[in-house]
Amino acid sequence: MTEGLEVTAPADGAETHGAEIPGDSFMLESWGWTSNPDACEPKIHALASLLNLEAPGPIGRVTYQSKGNALVIAGRDESRARTAALALAAQLHVTLLAPRRIEGSGLTAWAGSIRSLTGYLGEFTATLDALDTGTGAAAKPVEAKFDLVLDFGDASHFAMRQPPQGYYRAPADEARLGAMLEEMRGAVGEFEKPRYFAYRENICAHSRSGIEGCNACIEICSTQAISPDGDHVKVDPHLCMGCGACSTVCPSGAMSYQFPRVADRGAQMKQLLSAYRVAGGQTPCLVFHNSTDGRDLLAAAATEGPGLPAHALPMDAWHVAAVGLDLLLPAIAFGARQVVVLAYQYGAGLMELLTPTNGALMAVTAAAGVKYGDWLKFAVPLFGALLALSAVAIVVAIALRI
Repeated sequence: MTEGLEVTAPADGAETHGAEIPGDSFMLESWGWTSNPDACEPKIHALASLLNLEAPGPIGRVTYQSKGNALVIAGRDESRARTAALALAAQLHVTLLAPRRIEGSGLTAWAGSIRSLTGYLGEFTATLDALDTGTGAAAKPVEAKFDLVLDFGDASHFAMRQPPQGYYRAPADEARLGAMLEEMRGAVGEFEKPRYFAYRENICAHSRSGIEGCNACIEICSTQAISPDGDHVKVDPHLCMGCGACSTVCPSGAMSYQFPRVADRGAQMKQLLSAYRVAGGQTPCLVFHNSTDGRDLLAAAATEGPGLPAHALPMDAWHVAAVGLDLLLPAIAFGARQVVVLAYQYGAGLMELLTPTNGALMAVTAAAGVKYGDWLKFAVPLFGALLALSAVAIVVAIALRI
């Protein structure tokens, strides 16, 4: 589903760039994020042709069930935590945990501290030290189950870059906290998401006969959803957020991305580039972007300026970390002159396009008859330019105090 974009009205006398309704993101998206449709007819034709493709086959689903049993961890911010807990208590069953018991209407007041916190939406397990529910402190650690967690503590209780769904770190800004509380109120019931990955353990290179081999997927996973499991690995689908970085760095192809499948994405690229050529387009450039900040960036570019060039064909990805060699090189084979990925993080995933331990890279370059040294001569200057550009952007951001 595509969300609308709210755009501030242009100042009096400001120049527009072709779109009669420049704030209409649906129209701009159908034009390929180019503000002047007259200049990009082949691109518009190519994007519209994607509707002729058959819908991808169904993929597995992952289910969450939440009954609205919420834990609010006060930390040292007892006043804000109590106010937030009271605001949630009308819709949720709220337990307020603090160093001392803090009573409140509709609240369950506990005293104690968090030893550990694991789980995800609907299945959090908190291990509590010195738990006092009003009858004195427990002598041993006590486990308690919760569906949602709101944390006012000084540090997060999850070490991963992306904490699990259902866990909320309370922001300092009151407006953002209010929006977070509203989201928590709606997190009751049964929820589904796609099963983003497929795993074939018979070709996994993690370990053999107790000798450790590849840990690439474990190391790059931003949600710690992947862990060792003997000679193989196991993935918790409830923790997986679908970035796809594991499939990008997997040297054996054991881990593959499913949202969409590589074959489905390949069919889209082939259709898009073929229709673009038939419509008279030249020198096509594929632009992979995600559906959140990447899409917002393209919408702003088309609203406030000319947007993407007429030969730049956008492709929406759930997460750009899933865009690896299995998509980049076929795009060139299908006729793209260039491929651009709007990326904001996951430098480790991009660096796998250089490392000689990446089996996918070695296989593809060998099949194409390209020596590894020649590949490095081509790729290293591009990565160096990206590094230099990133450094300049950081310096400018610091200078502007962004």
